[in-house]
Amino acid sequence: MNHYGSKAATYMIEYCPHQYRAIENKEEHFTQIGEEAERQVSSIYSKLSRPEFGEKDLATRQMAEETIQDLLYPPPEKGYEEGMEVELVDDI
Repeated sequence: MNHYGSKAATYMIEYCPHQYRAIENKEEHFTQIGEEAERQVSSIYSKLSRPEFGEKDLATRQMAEETIQDLLYPPPEKGYEEGMEVELVDDI
């Protein structure tokens, strides 16, 4: 499982515990989420990054973060939303 899958799992444990418990094969599930997030981020970088701004220019990074936000952080379950602060993905 890559860092995206790990972030999704950590989030679900805290904010979607019932959904998390219902996942039969957690390792496979979060590995797939992580791989999909990685594909989406790579695709965005290949299409939008501008060499003159460096490898990880801010606009492209923000687009990548927004794109994978829903994949990594589904809406919290009722009763678990208070105090929720989704951490931006630092490793994009």
